[in-house]
Order: sequence, then structure tokens, then C-alpha cells
Amino acid sequence: MVVAQTPDMKKLAVATFLLLVVSASAEAQTRFGVRVGIADGEPMVGGEVLVPLGGGFVFNPNLEVSTDLASLNGDFHYDFSINRTTDFWVGAGLAFVKPDEGDSELGVNLLAGIGTRRNNLYPYAQLKLTSPGDISDYATIAVGVRF
Repeated sequence: MVVAQTPDMKKLAVATFLLLVVSASAEAQTRFGVRVGIADGEPMVGGEVLVPLGGGFVFNPNLEVSTDLASLNGDFHYDFSINRTTDFWVGAGLAFVKPDEGDSELGVNLLAGIGTRRNNLYPYAQLKLTSPGDISDYATIAVGVRF
């Protein structure tokens, strides 16, 4: 499915992400994070919000930007506690992907990660596979920290 790129769509995507960040900050257990890694073979930086939904489920809207593309993601994952300080998660979500050249695409993410609590920080590693319609599928491997 090809989504025509318009300035209004970019503004809507950014506004939606900011709205999620602002509304999520009202939650007592909401966390924020930053990540770096490789997306589709290129350096990537990103930011995220984590909103616990209860029962181990987490809503994780995030934005990732590399030299070749940008993606706005609405991911959900389920956390499995390995021990008191370490969690493993698996999840899926929707991706709005804008390559440097070409049309924007709507796609699907599959992801898995592992993290461990260290005082007030939560360092982690995550692998995400993205299938954005007409654009080639790609993988993102990232390390980050949640606050």
C-alpha cells in the first residue's frame, strides 16, 4: 500500500507522536528512552515512550531516524520477567516509514528485546524487523536506555 507523502501527513505524524508523549507523561509509571543502532544497514537514533497497560503489556510509541529513512512506530509488547531485574519482551506494531527517496509506506513491525534494571536506569538491546509494503523489508538492531 503506497501512502502519498504530503506535508500535512508529516505534521500529523509528528503531532500524533508529540501528543502521545505529552499524554503519556501523566502516567506514574511511564518511561522515556533513547536508542542508537543500525537500521537497514545505516546508523540510527531514536526516542521512545513506554506506557504500561497492565498484565505485562506495554504500549511503546517510538521514532527512529537513520540516514536513509525515518519511521514512526506504534509498537506493543509483552514483558516476561526473567528475574527481579531482567525482562525479555516480544511484540508487534504498525510502522509509518518514510524513505529518503520515494513514497511513505505503512508497514508492520515484529520485535524482541532484553533489558535489565540498574538503579533508575534500564539499559536494553532490541531487534526489530519491519515490513513496510513496497519498500524492502529491513532489520533494526539497537541498544538504548530507559529512564
